[in-house]
Amino acid sequence: MLGENIRKVRKNKKLKLKELADKTELSISYLSQVELGKIEPSLTALRKISKALDRPVFSFLLEEGDFRNNVIRKDERKIFKAAETSISLQLLTPDVSGQLEMIYWEVEAGDYSSPELLSHIGEECTFVISGKGNFEFENGSVLLEAGDSIYIPKRVAHRTYNPGPDLYVAITAITPPSF
Repeated sequence: MLGENIRKVRKNKKLKLKELADKTELSISYLSQVELGKIEPSLTALRKISKALDRPVFSFLLEEGDFRNNVIRKDERKIFKAAETSISLQLLTPDVSGQLEMIYWEVEAGDYSSPELLSHIGEECTFVISGKGNFEFENGSVLLEAGDSIYIPKRVAHRTYNPGPDLYVAITAITPPSF
């Protein structure tokens, strides 16, 4: 696996084995044996290879599916739209089976994130990307603007109101997942 990953990156960069040998000061024979899986490179050699191929060391140690399945492309996000509000929620994590859920969400001017204050079992941290969001709680409210963030402990009932005039856009991390 390690050797195959190194070979794949080298070929994608259109580097010949000799060019990699020159950049790393390792022999062609040594690099060939590493790529064929006949020997395991030392950590020093792996660092040289990593630097020459402009990749972090850990990326060569991952199986192909390890990280690619965790990439969520913008046009592949799971989208949820609430019927009673204008809110649009987009899941930024592959699913909610882990300990973290990240959501990109938008609320139109003059609308709420939910019809009433809601609480959930997860802790939450929201970062406002653009617009304004008035976070309402049982005992008051606080207005957040672009660049602001807020931490909300678990089981604290809340909702967000967009006073306008612009679209409210934020990213929220929740642990454990609650959507």
